[in-house]
Parts: sequence; structure tokens; C-alpha cells
Amino acid sequence: VLVPRGRRSLCIVNPTARLSRVTLATTLVLVGIGGFTRGSGSGYGCADRW
Repeated sequence: VLVPRGRRSLCIVNPTARLSRVTLATTLVLVGIGGFTRGSGSGYGCADRW
């Protein structure tokens, strides 16, 4: 997609950039949930051997 130089920062230039941003946001949310689970001790509900 051709976008004028001044407006390039206002929109996502291509689908790959959008996918990478969504992937980054999802990963950060998952890491945050994992940190909360570990910090609260909720993960200890699972036994050592499944």
C-alpha cells in the first residue's frame, strides 16, 4: 500500500506489521498472566507429576 510520507505513521502500512503488533501484544499479556499466576501461588495447585 502506497501511503504519503506524512501520513505513514498514522496507519498500519501492511498486514505483516499488524500481525507482528498483535503477536507482541498477545505475548505480553500472556507473560503478564503467567507472572501473576506464579506470584500469587496459584500454579502450585498442580502436582509435580501429571
